[in-house]
Amino acid sequence: MTGKDLFIALGSISPKYYDEAENDTIASSQGHKSLRRPLLIAAVIAALLLLVGCGYVVLSGTEWFQSYFAQRKGQPLTQGQTDYIAQNTKEIGQSVTVNGYTVTVESAIAEPRTAYIKLRLEGSRPFTKEWIYFNPRWTSDDHQYTEESFYRKGNSPKEHSPYGGGSWVYDDPVGNTISILIRLDQSHDPSAPTFEVGIPYILHLTDLTENDSGEPAVVVAEGEWNFEIIFDHLNEETVELLSQPVEICANGVSLNLTSLKLRTMGLDAAFDPTDPSDIRTMAVLALSKVVLKDGTTVSIMPTSFDPSGSAGLSLDCPIDLAEVDYVQLRDGTQLPMP
Repeated sequence: MTGKDLFIALGSISPKYYDEAENDTIASSQGHKSLRRPLLIAAVIAALLLLVGCGYVVLSGTEWFQSYFAQRKGQPLTQGQTDYIAQNTKEIGQSVTVNGYTVTVESAIAEPRTAYIKLRLEGSRPFTKEWIYFNPRWTSDDHQYTEESFYRKGNSPKEHSPYGGGSWVYDDPVGNTISILIRLDQSHDPSAPTFEVGIPYILHLTDLTENDSGEPAVVVAEGEWNFEIIFDHLNEETVELLSQPVEICANGVSLNLTSLKLRTMGLDAAFDPTDPSDIRTMAVLALSKVVLKDGTTVSIMPTSFDPSGSAGLSLDCPIDLAEVDYVQLRDGTQLPMP
């Protein structure tokens, strides 16, 4: 599995959106995704879960994220990247058991606008169904909205939460264990609140459900798994790459880019408003990359695009801003670090 494949699994935009944008066709809608696919190739899974007799030895959160992001990058991590992950990973280790199914929030890594939360789900027997997932409950009888899964402590899951954007990736089961990676992204809206240090958030999971092909979904564990998540440290480093507007072009369309702010785990872009009916403009920012001083690269992909003038972009893995040489956009434009 390539870094691009892994991004598509984690991003909030359908991969066919890019293909359709190239041909100016109608794209599928964006939104929260709950996907089921392997998180890592076999070599990383082997490193993650070391089978010893009948038990598993699980890597620390730092080791897990270092392996995971190295695989997404497709190249060895730099010393700065390795240190960044070690310094910013929070070991959590909270477990809740409902009807024989235990969820453990193992670790998390975050900056103000992006957070990854790693879970482990364990059952009393091996998982055999094709799909297993946590099914959010409806907030009312009219079935218009479902409960929120991540919100500030003190609020109710039935209230709207501004922290719900992102994706969930369920790994294939290994015996009676499944790894789950949650990616929360606040770059979908420039006005969306950032994550804050020391603020307790609630991760709210409900009703573990199995769904075999062609068979009705079955709730195998009805109940709630609630966890309190507090980020002890969030790296707030940001660098503005533009001192003046830059026009970039691709697919026969252009964007007049007015701001591009690089963070350790993503970018925020601003540009002059574009024609909302021409979806090709979204792909202008796709397929860009961060070039580090050692020559290795980190892929950039859009996670949100608002034709009125803003876009959020994700990095395949965290970076140390001191190691960045330049950002190369899709049309070849290079934006050096100031």
